[in-house]
Amino acid sequence: MKYCYFFFWTWWIWTLAIGLPILAVVTWCRWRQAQTIFLWRIILCVIFACVIAPTIMQEDDWGNPRLIDIFPAIRMPLLLALAAFSGRGWFHGWQDWFGVLWTILCYSIFPIFVVSMVSFVYWTTIIRRRERLIDVV
Repeated sequence: MKYCYFFFWTWWIWTLAIGLPILAVVTWCRWRQAQTIFLWRIILCVIFACVIAPTIMQEDDWGNPRLIDIFPAIRMPLLLALAAFSGRGWFHGWQDWFGVLWTILCYSIFPIFVVSMVSFVYWTTIIRRRERLIDVV
C-alpha cells in the first residue's frame, strides 16, 4: 500500500512561532519553582507539549494512495471551532457535538497528554537522580 504524507509546514511554523516565545517567557519566569514544585513542572510540560505534539490522521482515498496528515495537535480544536461557528449549519444536534468532542479528545487532548506526561516523567526522573547524587556526595 502506498502512502502520501502531508506535513503542513506552515502550520508547524506558526505553532512554533507563537508557542516557543510563550514557553520561553513562562520558563524564564518560573524555572526555579519548576525545579521544586510539581504544579509548575506540569504547566511547563503541558505548554511544551502544546508546541510540539503531533496529530496523525489517516484518510482512505478508495484505492488511491493512503493520505497521512501530520500537523500540530493544538490546531485541531481551533479548526473544529472554526467549522462549528462558520455559519454553515453543519452541527444540528447533540450527536454532532458529541462527534466534535470525541474528535478533539482523540486528535488533540490525547497527543498533548501523552507528550506532556512523557516529558514530565523524564524531567522528574532527572531531578530525582540529581538529588540522589547530591545526597550521596
